[in-house]
Amino acid sequence: MSQPDLVICMGVSGSGKSTLAQDLAAYLQVEFFDADDLHTAQSQQKMAAGQGLNNEERDAWMQRVEQRLRATAGRGASCVMAHSALRARHRQRLRECDMQTLFVYLDVPPAVIKARLAQRQGHFANAALLPSQLATLETPEQEADVHTVDASSSFDVVRRTARRLVKHLRTSVRE
Repeated sequence: MSQPDLVICMGVSGSGKSTLAQDLAAYLQVEFFDADDLHTAQSQQKMAAGQGLNNEERDAWMQRVEQRLRATAGRGASCVMAHSALRARHRQRLRECDMQTLFVYLDVPPAVIKARLAQRQGHFANAALLPSQLATLETPEQEADVHTVDASSSFDVVRRTARRLVKHLRTSVRE
């Protein structure tokens, strides 16, 4: 049996990773989940106040994410996940979850993200969290499985680009 696929839509809050991940999961006909759903209520409150998580809080969250991914892989299921994956060590941990991993990094200029977050409602990650997210981001420059998509344009353009990219890369990995 081949290894299940994991596509991770990554980037800072407001980059569009949850929206794109849901779309890609439907397109690929695989499971979707948002890593933000695995944050504790306390962590969500902290981030809503514009405070980034400390290493201990991030590590506990990453353990929950890894457990979920390993359970998914254990069932032989593929999935698309929305996950900030801001730090290189977190991306490495995700690669070690028994799945063939591909990252789609949504790169968006801070001014565009700030405008998006100003309009966001009903999510704990708001514009107050952006400085912390940008300070934490370790831009993936030399990671072969991370593919950058300019997500500053319309969602339709981002969707088409990401779908082509994922389809091409999933096909080339299998050959």
